[in-house]
Amino acid sequence: MLMPSEQRYVELISGRASGAAATTLRAALAAGEPLYAAVTALRNLLYARGVLASYHLAQPVISVGNITTGGTGKTPVVRWLVQRLLEAGLHPAVLLRGYKGGDEARLLQEQLPAAVVEANPSRVEAARRVQARSPDIDVFVLDDGFQHRRIRRDFDLVLIDASNPFGFGHVLPRGLLREPLRGLNRADALLITHVELSSAEMLRQIQQTLRRHNAHAPIYRCRHVHADLRNAAGNVAPVEALSGRRIVSFCGIGNPQAFEQQLDRAGAVRVASLRFSDHHQYELHDVVELTDRAADLHADMILTTEKDWIKLRGLLERARQPGERSVGSGIWRIGLRIGFVNDDEAGLLRQISRAARGLSPLSLPAAAPSAAAGA
Repeated sequence: MLMPSEQRYVELISGRASGAAATTLRAALAAGEPLYAAVTALRNLLYARGVLASYHLAQPVISVGNITTGGTGKTPVVRWLVQRLLEAGLHPAVLLRGYKGGDEARLLQEQLPAAVVEANPSRVEAARRVQARSPDIDVFVLDDGFQHRRIRRDFDLVLIDASNPFGFGHVLPRGLLREPLRGLNRADALLITHVELSSAEMLRQIQQTLRRHNAHAPIYRCRHVHADLRNAAGNVAPVEALSGRRIVSFCGIGNPQAFEQQLDRAGAVRVASLRFSDHHQYELHDVVELTDRAADLHADMILTTEKDWIKLRGLLERARQPGERSVGSGIWRIGLRIGFVNDDEAGLLRQISRAARGLSPLSLPAAAPSAAAGA
């Protein structure tokens, strides 16, 4: 069920793993870091000089991306942005690469039925298909697009996870950085996510580091807040219902620590927390094992994320068929919303409106809070 190799890798590159073997492995990974950094730097230089060409779309393009691998809370931010585009009367399309079964694509399409969501390893081909099929599309959103240089963008929004902002300070494979931090200079705006998981001093240090690598981009901040609880039967409960409840949590996302810390903040008593690999494709035996574990620990509920729930739903429907073991009835999913700090949401929307050619002015809905539901 769990992927100990991934956990060991994080323990190793973070420096938490100690001993002679860990030191030797870190040295081996560090040997590959300069080559990876040099390749990414050369690729970016070739795009900057025009040697590698970027495909120009007729519609404005807004990219939402990361500087690190793993979860930064990108899916809820993409959903927030698309919601604001829809509210402005626009017809947005989201382009994703459709990684490992396309769970993000399914989640976004379900939560944003009025938008077009296209998953394809080639974002250029995806854009062409959308343009041919939906000629009314007037703005594209690139999901995970910062390192995807083949499509020219009007606006680059880069997310920085406050709980692990700089990938342990090293480029892959020694750390989690996708490219050296100097690449942040390409960003038009920087959004620090999960600020609720960081101290004021840590946020100050993060902003100082960002300023060393990008002196011009505005820095915005948002928190990820749990919205409600839902189960397969359609029951809904407030997050406050977690207080004092014994739960078994599980997830297959890029940043499981953030999910678990948020549950702790809600007052849940985690009797077990199971981590699958990122984008894990669940099987029925996973659900059976989770259910048995919860029963053994006398847990009140099993809790997961919206992104994991999308992949589990079909399994749970099959498990309710006659002749199959009834499992999964105790699994609940928890939704997220992003809430911006102070007037950061309005400022970011104004900046996007100015930067994206021909885009209608974006603003906060008259009666809406500065937040958006997400996953």
